[in-house]
Parts: sequence; C-alpha cells; structure tokens
Amino acid sequence: MRPAAILTGFLTDIGLTFMFSAVVVAIVGGDTPEEMSRRMSSSTELMLSLALVGLAFTGIGAYVAAAMAGTRHVEHGVAVGMLSLGLGLGCQLAAPGSASSQPGWLQLVGFALTVPVAALGGWYRKASEPKP
Repeated sequence: MRPAAILTGFLTDIGLTFMFSAVVVAIVGGDTPEEMSRRMSSSTELMLSLALVGLAFTGIGAYVAAAMAGTRHVEHGVAVGMLSLGLGLGCQLAAPGSASSQPGWLQLVGFALTVPVAALGGWYRKASEPKP
C-alpha cells in the first residue's frame, strides 16, 4: 500500500467537500448558522443531493489514490473510504446532533455507502486504465 497515494486521495475528498460546502453556504445564506441550518434541513431533496455529492467526492478521492498507486486500485480506494468514514463518524461522535442537520436515516445511508463508493472509485480507475 502507498500511504502518500491514500493521503492524497483523502485530501482530495476533503478539499472538494470543503470547497463545495463553501459554495452551498454562500448560496443558502442566512443571518445565523441556525437559520442556515433550518433552511437546509427544510428540503429533503437538497439534503439528499448534498449527501450524493459528498459520496461522489469520496469516489473521486479514491480514484485519485488508485491512480497514484498504480497497483491494488480497489484496496487504495477502500483505504480512502475508511479514512473518510472515520472522519465522518469522529465528527458525529465529537458533536452529536450539531455535526449535521441531516436526518438520521440519511446519515446512516451515507456512512453505509462511503466505503463501497470508495471501492467503486478504485475499481473504476483499474477498469479505465489503458491496457498494454
């Protein structure tokens, strides 16, 4: 396993997530964090879309790790997914209820899909690699 590839993939996931979150916060707006959270949580469609985009970023990070590693693509993708899942669970445990305004079912689905989506990102890199 190549730790630099895994770390780069993980940082890709986190970086894309933070940039996208900044755009969403700017669009949703609100005078207070509570108002912004209320606006976001009032739309299940918006919250589901945000969760899907977040999962896509994990898949992209896994793809980057697999591309950098050049070998054991799926395993490198899974490692990125495990780091992302660990961060998500850690944030949720550190600040329960305040880490996200998502409903519990959506958080559980997101947690359950993180590693499989990352494995898919690694697999896709392997499948799209040019054959000699």
